[in-house]
Amino acid sequence: MINRLTATMLAGMKREAKTLTREQGSPYNVMLEQIARSRGYSSWHHVLEVRKATTPASTLASPAGNPRAVLLINPVLSPSFDDTPNEERSEEELLTWWMKPFAITLPDGRLEVRCLDGGAWDRSTNYGVADSPAAALELARDKLRRWMGFLEAPRAVLDDGKVVMTVDSLWPDVPRAVLIELGDTGEAAAWLESWERELKEDPSAGRAKILTARRAALVAYGLQHRGFDHLAWVESTQAGG
Repeated sequence: MINRLTATMLAGMKREAKTLTREQGSPYNVMLEQIARSRGYSSWHHVLEVRKATTPASTLASPAGNPRAVLLINPVLSPSFDDTPNEERSEEELLTWWMKPFAITLPDGRLEVRCLDGGAWDRSTNYGVADSPAAALELARDKLRRWMGFLEAPRAVLDDGKVVMTVDSLWPDVPRAVLIELGDTGEAAAWLESWERELKEDPSAGRAKILTARRAALVAYGLQHRGFDHLAWVESTQAGG
């Protein structure tokens, strides 16, 4: 057993497990356990504990005090974190990591910034590499802000002859939130022009309408009955974006 486990070594073990999964048809988690024991560890959990002890996680908070702008460095993630469809993730994992950037220390000492933001359907999005914790935090804030802006851009959806203007609901597997239903593409084009003009004149009013639509989407989907205040989560996430 190796008492110090680098990120490169851990990634190699995961790649080997994926290869064995494809070749033998065994579950990925079973292969992880097998590889862990072959390396002298008692279990895959033991591997993660050794990795955690090798590079303790640290938190770098934004000087501005924004609770969303916090970067966790070298967190311990589940073995299948970057190999799980977002809609199949547990609610606990989503609450912990959805729209919350983190950083992994690379062998050369630089920090790779990532975020589970829906940009990929089954893994976290690579935001890039930074030379220092402060630069990593700034990179995370900038990328997440841009991504949130993209998710707030209205998209037209055709539904039973109508043009429905929608935005992303911010939660996996929840349908897009509806801003307005229009009769045809001409009306949609006119509405979009008016929307963009309103955003320039009063951004807060536009974001309030987006939040109202997202709340309605969550309520319609039934998430308010799952023992967690998804409405408050969406509100705080949109505000932090």
